[in-house]
Amino acid sequence: METKNKKDTIIELLKQDLSNDIIALRADCDVSYVKSVEKQIKASASKTIEKLKIKAESGAFGKARMPSITSISEMLTVFGVKHEYDDDVINVVEYRSAGRNYVNSRHDGKKGKKLIINPTKEESELTKIHYIELDSSDSYYSWNTNDYARKLVQYLTALGKI
Repeated sequence: METKNKKDTIIELLKQDLSNDIIALRADCDVSYVKSVEKQIKASASKTIEKLKIKAESGAFGKARMPSITSISEMLTVFGVKHEYDDDVINVVEYRSAGRNYVNSRHDGKKGKKLIINPTKEESELTKIHYIELDSSDSYYSWNTNDYARKLVQYLTALGKI
């Protein structure tokens, strides 16, 4: 088995909250390798949350970059936050004006990734956030990233995850 495939297998098994011994058996590798991959994942999650905090504080015109939706999804998985992730979204809406959606010449749409957090009623009452949707195929995604970062940081802080 290739190293990349082993790492992907380990990541999928870690999401299932299995012990390192079981993961090592299923991925056909050493327990030490499983631990090193787990350490890498946790370090990556820490970097992602730091990037989100910087983006949330920098404002709309700040110099900070938004972490990728994929890395945010991985971070949420590490923190045990339920979410939906789709890496093959197509959005045909090109721009909005006066409450209307318009499609320009790109009728086949714009490809992107989507992440949705739909909190339970208890989580909504605790965090004061009812729904978070990040969609990189949305025309205004780049413009709104600091707001998305602020909501994610607020949500994770209120849940006690960070």
